[in-house]
Amino acid sequence: CGRARHSDNADMRKGDTLTLNVTALDESGDGVAQHAGHAVHVVAAFPGERVSARVDYVSKRAPMSHAHLLEVLTPHPARTKAACPQHPSRGGRCTGCTLMPLAVDAQRSALRQYLRDDLGLHVSERSSSAALEGDRSAGYRYSSKRVAFGGPGRVRLGSFIRGSHHVAYMDGCIVEHPSIGRAVAAVERAVQALNVGAYDERTGRGLLRYVWFKTDGERVLCTLVMSVEDLDTALRIANALDPHDVAGVALSVQAGTGNAVRGTPALPVRGRSELTLRVAGVPIPVGPLGFLQPNPEVAGDCYRALVDDARGTLAFDLYAGAGITTVLLRERFEQVVPVEAYPESAATLGVSPSSVEDFLAGYQGDAPELVVANPPRKGLRTEVCAALRRVAPREIRIMS
Repeated sequence: CGRARHSDNADMRKGDTLTLNVTALDESGDGVAQHAGHAVHVVAAFPGERVSARVDYVSKRAPMSHAHLLEVLTPHPARTKAACPQHPSRGGRCTGCTLMPLAVDAQRSALRQYLRDDLGLHVSERSSSAALEGDRSAGYRYSSKRVAFGGPGRVRLGSFIRGSHHVAYMDGCIVEHPSIGRAVAAVERAVQALNVGAYDERTGRGLLRYVWFKTDGERVLCTLVMSVEDLDTALRIANALDPHDVAGVALSVQAGTGNAVRGTPALPVRGRSELTLRVAGVPIPVGPLGFLQPNPEVAGDCYRALVDDARGTLAFDLYAGAGITTVLLRERFEQVVPVEAYPESAATLGVSPSSVEDFLAGYQGDAPELVVANPPRKGLRTEVCAALRRVAPREIRIMS
């Protein structure tokens, strides 16, 4: 038998046009309005605004729906025109930078309200670092994961629209570093010329699933994530690319049915297999699939603030990633234990790959004075929190 619709959603349908009063932000930066007893999340709508929106998705399990913006009827006083042509407020569908049309001070105010209302966290202090006060509105992303879509000869590289498996165009993206923009265009041209098709999750057919780009500000690494290992096609794509546009190409395979971007360990195909960036003054080698904060300059300020006043005997660096905090902690502690699950990053740190859950479950030594954690978006989760209570460090610092 079919699954019943949630009773609170009985009158809500995909395609409905609603007039809404937005009262808050959610954790993704989308506006939230109450309508007919449930929450409607609207991309690019801000607290205090009255908007017209069209419903894209209605939850079957909770009184919640997602909608896209049609018209701002009463704008936020700090709303301006978004600089990016793909922003939803300008008719685009990319959901990567929803707060872009708000002035920076208004963005910070809205985020503080979210932290206070939804999480009970009161922000009492904000860094006045010159770097954090500077202009970071364009060209700051040094890493970009693109989704391939389109049939043979028509493949484009975009991004998933939040809450769906539909793909949005990203032409003219202003937050990616210009070198990545050039590399994206070059890969699109090469794939189209070679008549390669994108993977279609509905049919399970097609070759190219994702393309992962990383830059050091000049050179770009590109990882082709395919549905099967087709080294011949990967080599043909690589050879069609100008090394000035893409300095190195690697191949990874993601044969699963989900939408995880990372696949098998990257196989170098042509050119460079590594870049070196300096983050917080630390030289970091970055491979095709290794972790890289998308905004290295601001991330460096955050890393330094996280550990600068810390000193002691033993520290853990959980979710160590590229190892920047590991290096900074080793300047301040006698012993530092980094924990990282991804093999490429763990090898750079000189440790065996291990999940944080497995490491803490097996740890029997002294309690560390400091635990630094930089978890992925899902957070620490219940198992890690319980294990940290058992290990009982003197202090825990989280970068999120």
